[in-house]
Amino acid sequence: MAVYNDQPYPSASWSDSAAQANFKLNGTTGITGLVARYEEVVPPNPTDPANYYYLRINAANQMFELAKVAPSATTVLASSPKTFISGTDYNLKLYLNGSTIGTVWSFQLSAIN
Repeated sequence: MAVYNDQPYPSASWSDSAAQANFKLNGTTGITGLVARYEEVVPPNPTDPANYYYLRINAANQMFELAKVAPSATTVLASSPKTFISGTDYNLKLYLNGSTIGTVWSFQLSAIN
């Protein structure tokens, strides 16, 4: 489990929630995952359109990654190496509780920010 504490964006008021999905990689170079607390930047900016968090399988780098995306900056909050096998199902779950964001996957994450 990885846990990261952060305040919501100033204009946002978030509800507690969770998202869970199974992902199957058809190859070993793809990237897939969950996005949460997506908020468009106003006024729109085509190069930096939104603020959000993601939990993803990055098969290209062989990592699970939890990150915060904001205009002009992506910050990886936690990551852990994993060898991905094509055709295998991977279950990701992202918990959003107030300003705490947590993840669960099929192993213990050793780095917590």
